[in-house]
Amino acid sequence: MQLGNRIFPYPILNNRKELSEFKNDINFELHISLAQNGEIIKTRNKAILKDVYFSLNDINLLKLYNEGKIACSLIVESSSSIYRQKFKLTENPQTYEIDLNKLKDDVYLSAYCYATCDIENYSSKNFNEDYKEYAFNITKYDIVAADDGVKFVIDRDLEEDNKVSSIFVIAKSLNNINTISYDMKSDKIYIYLPPKEHDYYNSLKSTSDYNDMFFSMLAIPVLTSCFSELKYYHKNEGTDLAMIVENYRWFDSVLKSYKKEKSVDLSEDEFDSLQSLELAQIVFNYSSINGIDKLYNMVSNVALGDDSDV
Repeated sequence: MQLGNRIFPYPILNNRKELSEFKNDINFELHISLAQNGEIIKTRNKAILKDVYFSLNDINLLKLYNEGKIACSLIVESSSSIYRQKFKLTENPQTYEIDLNKLKDDVYLSAYCYATCDIENYSSKNFNEDYKEYAFNITKYDIVAADDGVKFVIDRDLEEDNKVSSIFVIAKSLNNINTISYDMKSDKIYIYLPPKEHDYYNSLKSTSDYNDMFFSMLAIPVLTSCFSELKYYHKNEGTDLAMIVENYRWFDSVLKSYKKEKSVDLSEDEFDSLQSLELAQIVFNYSSINGIDKLYNMVSNVALGDDSDV
């Protein structure tokens, strides 16, 4: 929830000095530890919000905070992935982790102090000249201090698109059978959809919010079946992984994806011992589980609710 240039009927302590209605030396600020490159700290699967806390030097607001009449929240928003979550923010550093699959494109971290009850005759000696003689009635959930905070970018689509295109071709079935079929060829795995469903797929595939659901419905089951076939030849006909890559060029993308996820090469023994379904999920970043999470968020519209309930 970015405040931007939003105007309130009472003074706001804003981290942006041009928008703040307090004296210039009065501050409210969101703090977070970043990586050496100045970006948010990320692992392969997590965004790490490390040592997050707020600082505040207005005596009256600090008194209200210590009395429990105002509280502070960290808001994390990713509109592209329909993610919005509130975390408790205090003066003491705390660390939160968020699954990267829940975030995409521009992600905003914002901090807000808000009233936990109605506050009468709210005033501060640190109001600027326009407000210093006035007192205000603050309603529960009204924002009294804000820092629009940090923006970072999660770019996952290009990599996922390249992975899908290097392994699969989604084609329209030439017959009118109401089933999904596939053909494991040397260059790609061809997945055939009935004409109507193929049209649906084409109209939605550019919307990244649906990627995990498509992967879980199409890529995971087909890849699982293909792995089962390859495992049979690997165990019973003495083929090794290099021979599989030679015969099925798309399998090289499988090996690269596995190494990126696990930080080790896929070994001959691991290929034999891993369940085909588990390997398929690893290759596609656990999209079966992510698809369930994404569907739940979309259906239930998980968010903070009313903007006033910060």
